[in-house]
Amino acid sequence: TNIGRRDPDLAHAPQLMREHESVRWRKQHATQASASRIFLVWAIASSLGLNILNDIRAVAKLSYNNVVSIGEITAIRMAVHVLGRILYIFLTVAWPFVALDSFWKAVVFSAVPNMVFSMCF
Repeated sequence: TNIGRRDPDLAHAPQLMREHESVRWRKQHATQASASRIFLVWAIASSLGLNILNDIRAVAKLSYNNVVSIGEITAIRMAVHVLGRILYIFLTVAWPFVALDSFWKAVVFSAVPNMVFSMCF
C-alpha cells in the first residue's frame, strides 16, 4: 500500500533509514545505501527495533508507529507481555554468553540469527 502516515511499515526506523518520501530526510540518510549501514540496520531491525523499541513505544502511546491503535492493556496482559519480552532478550541475547565458552561464538550465536531473521522479514 505504501501510503505515507497510514502504513506502519514505512517508518520502522526513520532515524536510520528513509524508505518513503513521507519520512523527513535527515543527514544520516545520505549513507543509508552503503553495505555497512544496511547490515547494521538489518542486524538490529527485528531484534531490538521491532521486538523491543517499537513495542515499548506502542505500549506507551497505545498505537503502533503512530498509525495502528492499540486498545487498553490490562495489568495481567502487560505483565505477561513484559515477561515474554524479558524471556526473548534472555534467550536471544544473554543465553549464548552464558552457555558458550567463547565470546566470539556467543556474539555470532546472538547476532547472526537475528540478522538473518531481519533480512527475511
